[in-house]
Amino acid sequence: MKKPSYGRRGPGKVHCVTVDPEDPDTIYAGTEPIGIWVTHDRGENWTALEGILDLPNIPDIWYPVPSVEPHVRDITIDPKNRDVMYAALQVGYLAKSTDRGRTWRLLTGGIDADVHALIIHPKDSNTILATTGGHGHRKGETQGKALYVSRDAGESWSPMAMEFEQDYAVAMAMHPENPDILISAVANGPPRWRRPSGAEARLIASKDGGASWHEVETGFEGIGAEFPGAMSFDPANPDDVYVCTHKGNLLRSRDGGGEWEHIPLDLAGFGGLAERGLTDIRIFHT
Repeated sequence: MKKPSYGRRGPGKVHCVTVDPEDPDTIYAGTEPIGIWVTHDRGENWTALEGILDLPNIPDIWYPVPSVEPHVRDITIDPKNRDVMYAALQVGYLAKSTDRGRTWRLLTGGIDADVHALIIHPKDSNTILATTGGHGHRKGETQGKALYVSRDAGESWSPMAMEFEQDYAVAMAMHPENPDILISAVANGPPRWRRPSGAEARLIASKDGGASWHEVETGFEGIGAEFPGAMSFDPANPDDVYVCTHKGNLLRSRDGGGEWEHIPLDLAGFGGLAERGLTDIRIFHT
């Protein structure tokens, strides 16, 4: 039995917001159920980009969590060509547009179907990094686990972070000045961690663009049980990196991830964060 709004067009819930890097008046929003909307006047008026619904797989995507429908989890714009966009579809792989979202093409080559986030290399647009929920790994359908990389603009994908047994990831952050430095986190299984050990998570980092990964020691005892679901480098102070766990604990490093401190803020008290988790950190300077 299908959920009430399967097949019905949004806007519905907004899951992601992306600002055009060359035109801050242009903003894209991804929704649940699957939909993409654009504004060219900073949110005053919105238009649906109907082309995303022309993908032949959209009607057949079935999300296994009863309270959640398939949705657009992330929208990423090529930093060298704003005509090129990617949309992460949960759990429907990812889509690519070369005309600013008017038409889309499905990409499935070797990546997990549960795509969460995408990062395009700032110097090489053919290189794309992805985090996934490990949906295919747990079903025995993919060679990878949680992290993937494409070297051909999304046509084919190879696994990353196979050093770890964990198969679930949400966030990834890239150093603003050195794209070889990456930080992410992996956990065991999808986020209904009822076991005493919780997420069994690892905060991980790479210094070679994702070719190899190592575990990051933060000194925070709860890092394993509490999944680090949001992270960001400070663009104005590029060696400053922030990580927040799904229970609202905020960590900060001032040296690109070497030494860490726990910032005593009760983020879990905001909007039921402890139940739903934080999935994004944005840093603004005015």
